Amino acid sequence: MAFIDEFRELAWSDIPGRLLNILALVLIIRFGLFLYNGWHIRMRFRKLQAGGIVIPSKHSLVFGHLLLLKGIRDLYPKDSASTYATRHIVMNWRDFFPESTTCPSVIYLDFWPFSSEPVAIINDPAMCQTVTADRFPIRHEQGKYLARTMSGPRNLFAFDGEEHKRWRSRLNPGFSARNLQSHIAGGKVVDEVLIFAERLKKKAGMDGQLGQTFQLFPLAIDLTFDIICRIVLDFSPGEQLNGPTEMQAAFRVISQHLVFKSWASLHKRLNPFWQLDLWKSHRTLRRVVLPHIKKHIGGHSLVVKNSASQKTVLDLALKELEVESPGAETSDQFIEDVVGLTKQFIFAGHDTTAINMSFAYHFLNKNPDALTRLRDEHSSIFGSDPRKAPEVLRQSPHLLSSLPFTTAVVKETLRLCPVAASVRQGYPGYTLRSNDGMEYPMDGFIVVTGVACLQFSPEMFVRPTEFLPERWVGPANDPLHIQDEAKYAWRPFEWGPMSCIGMELAMVELKMALLLTIREVEVVTALEDWDILHGKDTETRPTLFGDRIFQGGVGLGPPTEGLPVRVRALRQN
Repeated sequence: MAFIDEFRELAWSDIPGRLLNILALVLIIRFGLFLYNGWHIRMRFRKLQAGGIVIPSKHSLVFGHLLLLKGIRDLYPKDSASTYATRHIVMNWRDFFPESTTCPSVIYLDFWPFSSEPVAIINDPAMCQTVTADRFPIRHEQGKYLARTMSGPRNLFAFDGEEHKRWRSRLNPGFSARNLQSHIAGGKVVDEVLIFAERLKKKAGMDGQLGQTFQLFPLAIDLTFDIICRIVLDFSPGEQLNGPTEMQAAFRVISQHLVFKSWASLHKRLNPFWQLDLWKSHRTLRRVVLPHIKKHIGGHSLVVKNSASQKTVLDLALKELEVESPGAETSDQFIEDVVGLTKQFIFAGHDTTAINMSFAYHFLNKNPDALTRLRDEHSSIFGSDPRKAPEVLRQSPHLLSSLPFTTAVVKETLRLCPVAASVRQGYPGYTLRSNDGMEYPMDGFIVVTGVACLQFSPEMFVRPTEFLPERWVGPANDPLHIQDEAKYAWRPFEWGPMSCIGMELAMVELKMALLLTIREVEVVTALEDWDILHGKDTETRPTLFGDRIFQGGVGLGPPTEGLPVRVRALRQN
């Protein structure tokens, strides 16, 4: 018995050591698999070359394309958006594909170990259309992970196949041009833009002088935040008048958690306090939006009966649900889906639009001829007195579609400041064929539509780095005119059944903001004044394409320093 007791004691005392050995073995196996995956990716690029596919030069068995990427990034401001790197490759393709006579239709990039899968950037409009023409291939896990961070597990990015199709059919009516016009006629959306205009006027100096320097981007965020809440749930959180509210504060925290799922972000994702902050933010948002959601669900029958009333995205989604399942009760799962979708719409619907709104004012300030032409168009359609424009817009919201040059300004801004692309999952047997017959394998690649590449391509757009809205409205014989082959090179909202559902709303917001402000105030970019005010060296401020204002590397690419500006009130006759 003594021997058995001694053996048991020895066995129990050795458990920690055995557990450590098992853990060490698991780590060794995982590390071995990690290295094997890296070697497999490196060899895949050698296989591509052997098959006659051109890849960017200087691919290393040790570093992949990391050194190439570093070399490009060193040419650009440290705080600029990462998308400038891929634009650089396309704009200088001869340096990266010296043996090619044209820029390749697919740009394969190897960023392991910072990305566990290599990337295939589609640099051909027709091939991009092939990728986005259907709901398959499905969205890549990287995009789904970002969407989960943004809005929780239930969102449009999480839905695949029939589930995505079902939810898009429910939601599309709420974002349609017809429904948005009803919101404009209802007046509340116009009122939000007028608050924005009034805030700008208050920033103006006395007697036609420029006022104090301030950041325009936060004001644009407040405006787009209030508008998207109006459209989705018919309530305004009051960001413009009483913000920042706890709702916007929660979204700001979430935006700081938007990182790619990779080894580089592992230390953050494993941090319990980091995850706790994210959980608290989502809990706050749920607490704020849930009462509004339940209110609409409870009053849904009254809204349906009043066909003349303006309807929110949720109202029309409930109407579609009633068509699908007459008399059915809204389930808890439906409510949870709506909570997630609402968070997604608010997050994606305010930040992206605010970025482009800010850049539109900046580009117009730099291009006085375009600004003059824009003002003239507004006067010709809405009358010479800008103070009457809001009422004209309420009475005739369709006139917003009668502003071709305003639309051109918005489209050119969106071309120069892309914020997103379609990211799909390659799968076995999936290939894309270019016009020259070359087949490009997509299996095992993160398939990315080259939005930033195509919209800066010299082959698609003449003088691609310049703000030239006239390219969208000029005659066919104009050298700047957009050719037919470049139609699908402009893809800020993407195309196809999984395109941005808020495309029409974004266009409406941008045009309304310009219409109701640009003849009332002059917005002047004032980065140098901002630097002086904050004790920064104005001489060392970097430039990008000759401009000190560019898309930053945080979030979706906001303007430098939040776009510092000064405002002057314009005299009205």
